[in-house]
Amino acid sequence: PASLKSLTELPTGVFMNCTAIETLGFDSLVKISDYAFYNCAALKNLNTSTVRYLGKYALSGCDTLTELNFAELLSADEGALSYTSSLKSFSAPKVKTLGARALYASGISKSDTPNLENAGDYAFANSSISGTFEIPASLRSFGKASFAGIRRVTSFRFAGEHNSLFAENGVLYSRLKNGLQLEAYPGAKAVSGGYTVKAGTIRIGDSAFENASRLTRVILPYELAAIGDKA
Repeated sequence: PASLKSLTELPTGVFMNCTAIETLGFDSLVKISDYAFYNCAALKNLNTSTVRYLGKYALSGCDTLTELNFAELLSADEGALSYTSSLKSFSAPKVKTLGARALYASGISKSDTPNLENAGDYAFANSSISGTFEIPASLRSFGKASFAGIRRVTSFRFAGEHNSLFAENGVLYSRLKNGLQLEAYPGAKAVSGGYTVKAGTIRIGDSAFENASRLTRVILPYELAAIGDKA
């Protein structure tokens, strides 16, 4: 109906678990609230080109969505695009904030977020990003394991300088008050003879080596004092 064309906001859980819906004719959506399309496993077509805000688990479990236009997206809350296994990429040139698990276990093979400032806990964890994962210079804050467990990534790289995070030989570290923390080892990175953790590392972060299936040996520094959950 014509009324759908001008609708700007979808309320919480409006289509939650509507597992047979394949397409909806929205043209002016600005906000998709919490759980609006949660577990809409058959949803194939959705116009998100005007969407600025994605609520918690808004599109989580939408397994058949392959492409979404996020040209205007500013923020995606917790789990907003988690478990979207068929989603090919995430391009959001204006997005500033990705909440915890925003893209957790999504199918995206590449991410383009040049203005991202905040990445929550496990924001990109267990996604399908492949090759070199370039983290934007705009990033200001990040949560635990934001970039961990990405099994197809071969290396991490920064587009610029960061006051806390840095990549060395493709491995992601952060600076702590008394030393370094290994944040994430690329899941597809293989090192002959094993990997030697950088000297001065006092902690291995949560899930830091998760899904690193090609790694055969890890050499730890004597300064190491703690190892995080599921590291």
